[in-house]
Amino acid sequence: KGVPAAVFALSLLCAAAPPAATAASKPTTPATTAPTALPTNFATAPISFGATVTVVVNKVKAPAPRKTALQAASLELGKLLYAQRCVLCHGDLGHADGVGARRIKPEPQHLEDVIWQGVVGDDDIKKAILEGGAAVSRSPMMPANPDLKKKPKSVAALVDYVRSLRAPFGSVVATVTQADGTTRTIHGVADDNAVATIVIPAVTKGALKVIVQIDEEGAVGCTLDVVVTGDVTLPCG
Repeated sequence: KGVPAAVFALSLLCAAAPPAATAASKPTTPATTAPTALPTNFATAPISFGATVTVVVNKVKAPAPRKTALQAASLELGKLLYAQRCVLCHGDLGHADGVGARRIKPEPQHLEDVIWQGVVGDDDIKKAILEGGAAVSRSPMMPANPDLKKKPKSVAALVDYVRSLRAPFGSVVATVTQADGTTRTIHGVADDNAVATIVIPAVTKGALKVIVQIDEEGAVGCTLDVVVTGDVTLPCG
């Protein structure tokens, strides 16, 4: 007898279906695609990061002794306020290297700077704290702290702590003028041997002028006029 039509059709469907996967089946590895080759005329432009000029300043003048000693209780309160309101940009030691400093133009004040500490008055520091950077010709991105206006002890404590950040063995400031005419300021802090190292990164090749100021009276420790062709270390003083 012939096979019924329905049974015959079902047998065709089963025969056409792919075999079910078994535990012993291995996955098929796709064909590896060869990486696309760069065209023969492809070229990359050379990248130059500039030179690093290091200036070693000898015989840095130590700061004069303070006329009045800073009180421990005031410094403790000032340190707490500094950590809450200032460290983000001015940095732990006042080196203007906090994580927020990179977005501040001009850069935050270097509080360790002996020269700045020698010429700025307490009233100027208070004004900056209460009214913000724009009030003292600094960056308007430095915020004001109007909530401290009715807390004179807190303001005085913060001023005392800023004073305590003065570099103990002295510091120097270098004005750097590059071949392209751009000018920047670099700070250096002296060690206990009265030596300060100024590192000037990304210097363009060509003429470079460095004037190193050594005290608040404007005294110049040295003026360096050099032609930069690569990394170099220069003595000063």
